[in-house]
Amino acid sequence: MNSLILKQNIYGILRKNINQCYKYEENQFIKFLEYGNYGFSLDGLSAWRDYLITKGYKARTVNKYLLVAKSSFKRVFQANKAEITEAQREKVEQAFSEIKKIKEPRCSDICAKVLSEDEIKAFLDKCEKHNPEIALMFEFMYRTGVRVSEMLNIKHSDLKYIGNKIYQIRVLGKGSRERSVYCEQDFIKLVKDFFKSSTYLFKIKSRKRSRSYVSMFIKRYCVRFIDRHNISAHILRHTFCTNSLERGLSLEHVRIMAGHSDIQTTARFYSHVVVKPAQFVSVAKIKRERCFKT
Repeated sequence: MNSLILKQNIYGILRKNINQCYKYEENQFIKFLEYGNYGFSLDGLSAWRDYLITKGYKARTVNKYLLVAKSSFKRVFQANKAEITEAQREKVEQAFSEIKKIKEPRCSDICAKVLSEDEIKAFLDKCEKHNPEIALMFEFMYRTGVRVSEMLNIKHSDLKYIGNKIYQIRVLGKGSRERSVYCEQDFIKLVKDFFKSSTYLFKIKSRKRSRSYVSMFIKRYCVRFIDRHNISAHILRHTFCTNSLERGLSLEHVRIMAGHSDIQTTARFYSHVVVKPAQFVSVAKIKRERCFKT
């Protein structure tokens, strides 16, 4: 596989074609390849998987890093397919499939981490005093169920007021699939007044935060403010979907808002939720006093 790329700096090529949504993960992978002198090789991909396991990362994290690494290799592979024979292509694709994901915990283990409304309030009350920027991002993800990377890429042009004090927000998710989420007008105004950006919704002047930055602070503050360990920013997405089902939304409606391509994905993660008959709701609501001024 190394012989497929001739007279080129493979590490430079990989860095040039980084997916900005997973910039941190891809940079870590490239540094690992460079340090071990693996180059553009399947041995490097397999060694990366083993390295992540020995570091003690959870299955979900290992599989995410591995998927990002495969995608990075596939982009280079696709760009250089003119130099690749049919036999080489089949060999590489077979090797990709053999480097499999590791078994993830059951959905019940993941959903046990879902935050309660009291924990959400407690987190926000303390975080607003300490870091109002992270507090607003945390609350937006709780209200809409978007991923961190999706939130950071929302532009003002993606917002559409649809009446009844609700904004429809265009979100570009995995695989460049578009979907819409909804958020209350008052909260969107709060975000706009705080960030004061003319382009991205969550951007202060010329400073646009990275996904790893937001995730790091949310994880750190969950330990500090509500004594919850091993909680990632992604748990807000699980919390949103769980709450939506408990409030009476259908599995299909939650699938659409979460951006799952297959309803079986939604069912697998949230099969434990007891759906209670309730009035239809489209956004997560939380009543509390604000602790900071914009």
